[in-house]
Amino acid sequence: MPTPEKKYIKAVDSTLETWHDLIEFCIRSEFYNNCLENRYSKKIAAKMTLVWAYLLTFSHYDRMKLENDPEYFYQYASSFVRELAPFKYNKEGYDREGRAIFLKKIKSVLKALKRNKEDPLNEDRYIFLEQIIHLFSKEEEFCEAYDLYKSFIFRFRPKLKETYDYQI
Repeated sequence: MPTPEKKYIKAVDSTLETWHDLIEFCIRSEFYNNCLENRYSKKIAAKMTLVWAYLLTFSHYDRMKLENDPEYFYQYASSFVRELAPFKYNKEGYDREGRAIFLKKIKSVLKALKRNKEDPLNEDRYIFLEQIIHLFSKEEEFCEAYDLYKSFIFRFRPKLKETYDYQI
């Protein structure tokens, strides 16, 4: 039978694997590149791209509603943050052991990305992982990123070619 620590490690590894896939998708997206071409910093571009990728998981109708109704977005954002931070928000309260394992693993991944300068995309991966941690652990951060995203699409959407639609 697995120990509680092994269960935490498995959950953390699974989370990081999912985030890695999200980061790779975002870095290669036309949306991220458009943000950079329009002179946004990598940090701001990463924030907006993460919101964009999150919205892609909704149907076209729901995505339009989420983009145009901040209250509707905030309801989803609140639930999303709680779901993605299981070691912080759970029915038993703050989970110190799980959170400690999670943070230790995240720090080691960030350090590895920072040290490995061979792949030029590691800087972007580092920034995206850092932004995922910020956005998906604090509702306010996610909502601020939404506001940046909304400002960007208001100014630049006519120039974007959106070909993705990942309805779940």
